[in-house]
Amino acid sequence: PDMMEWREADARSVDVLLAAHPLNKLVPISKPRRLGKQRVPTVLQRKLKIDPQTRRLAQKNGRKSRLCEDGPRGKRIRERNGENVERPAHADIAGDMEVKMVVGNAQQKKHRRLKVDIGNAYCKARSEREVYWLDLGKSVECFDPETGERLCVEMHCNLYGQEPAGDDWDATLVADIAQAGW
Repeated sequence: PDMMEWREADARSVDVLLAAHPLNKLVPISKPRRLGKQRVPTVLQRKLKIDPQTRRLAQKNGRKSRLCEDGPRGKRIRERNGENVERPAHADIAGDMEVKMVVGNAQQKKHRRLKVDIGNAYCKARSEREVYWLDLGKSVECFDPETGERLCVEMHCNLYGQEPAGDDWDATLVADIAQAGW
């Protein structure tokens, strides 16, 4: 049963990528090849989600999988594909303005505990990146039901494991907070 639950979590990781941007989609692996582009390799991160009240495995979706770019290998491939990879790799996510905004909002709403998490934040960042293709690897292989050809993900957004992803997210967050009047 444990392997089946992990396989379900792994399949959800592909669904999350597809839902992260309206243009992300599964395409045959022959598409990037026809365009003279290489697929970017991924690694699968798995973790158990613990319920903070019971300190046991969470009943709903207790297993979480996330597909990430295989950092150094992916960077070399994206560079060969003609992408500018010399962008900042850091993000000042907890900058002065953001901290004041979060603490002020929590104080206004009388929250005693404070936790901030924006799910799949890097994928939601605005970016000027070119389209790239992710190789899903053996653990989450997908196949076209009609042709049987292996599929990869055509990506139109950032992904965890990419150096510029954090910087793009930080720029998006700061711009949105400033636009909201903070």
